[in-house]
Amino acid sequence: MSVSVDLKGSAWAAQMQQDCPNEAAEYWSKLELYSKKKLWHQMSQTILEFMEKPFFTCSALTFYEQFVSEFESKMKKLSLVEVIKRAVAKISEIEDAEKFLEKASSKVNDCVMSTILIKVILGATILRISDDRKKVKEIIEEVEKEIDGLGIVPQVHSRFYELASKLYQIEANHGLYYKNSLKYLGVIDLKSMSSEDKQAKAFSIGISALLASDVYNMGELLQHDILASLNNTSNAWLVDLLEAFNSGNINLFQSTSSQWQSQTDLKVS
Repeated sequence: MSVSVDLKGSAWAAQMQQDCPNEAAEYWSKLELYSKKKLWHQMSQTILEFMEKPFFTCSALTFYEQFVSEFESKMKKLSLVEVIKRAVAKISEIEDAEKFLEKASSKVNDCVMSTILIKVILGATILRISDDRKKVKEIIEEVEKEIDGLGIVPQVHSRFYELASKLYQIEANHGLYYKNSLKYLGVIDLKSMSSEDKQAKAFSIGISALLASDVYNMGELLQHDILASLNNTSNAWLVDLLEAFNSGNINLFQSTSSQWQSQTDLKVS
């Protein structure tokens, strides 16, 4: 389907309805209607809902430029940043991404949490495209100071702790990875994670707890429901090993020796 780039807003949404699946056409129709009737709350909700659907095949960047940008001043700032996050993911050059986010930041600078989230998205984008860890670390340190003392907003805090834990995992900073991963788990709903993601996260946090030189008590992790994801898997031994370290149970430690010795990092340490 060829859609004119000269069209914007509701006119663009109207043309997008042509030659697309019925499910998608229904959403385009809603967006056209809500934008014409200035039903901004309903439009914002529909935008975010639509972008999560498998039949949303439009480029998020094109969607932002042709439709969302026409009404962005009417949207809730955090909702707008969610669209911006998806749009910048389509940009492959770091200079273009930075310019895009700098411009986006100016549109939400009256909302502290939205401004912070833009910075976090910038950090994640830099890590994705250029792997400039020094710059990402500077962003993390800046944001950490800004959110200290602010009320928890899961949408913002989860993205920050996710970014921090990702950087520290890359750098093999086990203590900071462990610390930020626990904070991440503290602000998300585990139900939002797939079984595979839960198992991967539980395993990586467990290993980091054992390798970190500054983690002396694993009680918080052992009480967390995420470890249950390792039950009846090939990595169930890790929970026993954590229990053994935390309680000083030599017998339990020895019973897991064949498994943990197969992990190079644990064997070396």
